Amino acid sequence: MKSDLNEILRPKSVAVIGASTDVKKWGYRAFQNITTGGYTGQLFLVNPRGGELAGRKIYSSVLEIDDDIDVAVTPLPINAIENVVKECAQKGVKGIVIITAGFGEIDEEGGRIEKNLLNLARNGKGTRIIGPNCMGLICSPSNLFLTSSYRVGKGSIAFVSQSGNLGIALLDLAAKNNLGFSYFLSIGNQLDIQFHEYIEFLKDDPDTKTIVLYVESVREGRKFLEAVSQTIRKKPIIVYKAGQTQAGSRSARSHTGSIAGEDSIYDAAFRQFGVVRIYNVDELLGTAEAFDKCPLPKNNNMAILGGGGGHATTFSDACERFGLKVPVFSPDTQEKLKKTLLPRSAYRNPIDFAGASDGNLPVYEKCVEACFQDPNIGGVIIYGVFGGYRLDLQTPGNTYDESARALGKLIRAYQKPILLQTTFARDSFSSFNILGQEGIPVNESVEVTASCMASLWKYSSFLAKVGQFPREKMAPIAGEGRKNPIIEKAIEEGLETLLETDAKELLKSYGIPIPPFQLAKNMKDAVAHAKDLGDPVAMKIVSSDIIHKTDAGGVQLNVKGEKNIRKGFKEILENAKRYNPNARIKGVMISPFLPKGKEVIIGMKKDPQFGPVIMFGLGGIFVDVLKDVSFRIAPLLEIDAMEMVREIKGYPILEGVRGEPRCDIQGIVDALLKVSKLAMDLPEISELDLNPLMVYEKGVTAVDARIILSPSSLPEGH
Repeated sequence: MKSDLNEILRPKSVAVIGASTDVKKWGYRAFQNITTGGYTGQLFLVNPRGGELAGRKIYSSVLEIDDDIDVAVTPLPINAIENVVKECAQKGVKGIVIITAGFGEIDEEGGRIEKNLLNLARNGKGTRIIGPNCMGLICSPSNLFLTSSYRVGKGSIAFVSQSGNLGIALLDLAAKNNLGFSYFLSIGNQLDIQFHEYIEFLKDDPDTKTIVLYVESVREGRKFLEAVSQTIRKKPIIVYKAGQTQAGSRSARSHTGSIAGEDSIYDAAFRQFGVVRIYNVDELLGTAEAFDKCPLPKNNNMAILGGGGGHATTFSDACERFGLKVPVFSPDTQEKLKKTLLPRSAYRNPIDFAGASDGNLPVYEKCVEACFQDPNIGGVIIYGVFGGYRLDLQTPGNTYDESARALGKLIRAYQKPILLQTTFARDSFSSFNILGQEGIPVNESVEVTASCMASLWKYSSFLAKVGQFPREKMAPIAGEGRKNPIIEKAIEEGLETLLETDAKELLKSYGIPIPPFQLAKNMKDAVAHAKDLGDPVAMKIVSSDIIHKTDAGGVQLNVKGEKNIRKGFKEILENAKRYNPNARIKGVMISPFLPKGKEVIIGMKKDPQFGPVIMFGLGGIFVDVLKDVSFRIAPLLEIDAMEMVREIKGYPILEGVRGEPRCDIQGIVDALLKVSKLAMDLPEISELDLNPLMVYEKGVTAVDARIILSPSSLPEGH
């Protein structure tokens, strides 16, 4: 399917609005960059003053131009932008790139102007806006440099960045490393065109192999994930997400809401949908180059080879830290390596040449081939001093250039990746250019190299998983038209928090196991219900105005006998009234006191961008302190739920330690899937906690339940 952005990012005609004869101005530099960059489409110059530039007519308005215009770019001051957008929309310009800053990124007035620009564009013939507050576009397939001066070499990496200056810095670094791009799209404030639309375009773009994003915020999270899910099987998506904050958590009223900060939700979304997230901006280009050039490893077992025990040790540590393994080679591989290396060289993995490569550079390719022939090895990392050490020892048939070419042949033969780290990476040796051409990225940093290989493996393993568990299109969240009698009743009564009895009835309707319970409105009821349910029992206050029942003294556990039932009932009511004299109290819930099991928490928070986010972790009173939790975006697949359980640090506790039986892991997974279904069905719910969900050797039970409705779903005045 042809993207709506195709005419904008592969334009046949361009207009520079604000073209100038003053060589110091953006409008002149942009004109020069376009005309000297090889763009062969139509170019129109516009300035209200008219005139001429380099023999070309300068039109006073786009409305004077008879031909169609695919994309326009303007650096004009903010007070002139509204008229520019109005005329472009009237003309039917497909897209307008607004370089100008000073809009919503500055203050509310700038935001108001932005909204007006968007309305002007939409009221015309469908003009789209890129920016404002951006650096422009580079579209290599069209040889179009729609910037003031910046250029890149041609390549197959597309880079979409919310930060112009960071983008420029990375472009400069890429040029020094001979790394090319298909597109550099500086999108600034992202007023109109959103990330998901760029991804949709790049998904089918024949000149793009790898997609890189610098993200500060995603405005339409579910559309973003929809675009990712349709793209990720074809092309990797690498993201550096800035702003790792806990914004929004201060107002949360549930455990899930207090723990689920903005960054944790982004992290979960990226992991769930196969996006490769980079946490260090210094790794961004290296990771992009690795994906652009390297085959993917089939497993995470790495061979490490080079000269020097120190680097061998640090690489082993870094690989393990990033989720890679450095296994001992098979006996067959060790025998092959012994024949190549010196008698005292280390050959079990990592390999330390210990001088074997001095004057004998073919050692590199011989060792790599032995490792590649080992089916247990997924990739090779070469470390140390390749390219610049003892150049005086090079002889015909024994040069770094020839070794680089030989390594490239091995990659093509075995389809396994090689990453190379060398002390000389910043030098301009011909062998490094050859390595790049042969599909071998060169890095100076041990950490960056290990991280890049780990990213290749994570993506490879995700592709294998998604092949077995295909994710269909993002399911829509149910509209407000879906009615649930329990939710409707709470809304009618103006209750922001469901009574626990109602919450448990709702959970029960979705098949989530809960213990039997009865609501006691007086002491006589409490005694009768306890008798029916059997000793011992748990007693809890039922009030929509008391959320944290334990803090209010509204919970008594393991209560036995009529005397203690009466005493407990009285104390709970007295404590509740002291805690909140205005609390609306429905009674005391009586339920069986359950035998001890493992306590976990299942929660849900409705995120404004991504919709329902599901949480899992070890439960009980320590969840807010330990924060040993995992997140995923609803709807969950079974593989998502299983990964959530296995992802927490406390997972071994659930598997059983020191002779304890294994917990019902499948029961937890089933409960997660049912909570996911509930969250998708009922958009009125903003937060949900099952804490604890008691887990036994067989079966799970939701002991405590808290469900909070969105204020927007309640009648005015509540």
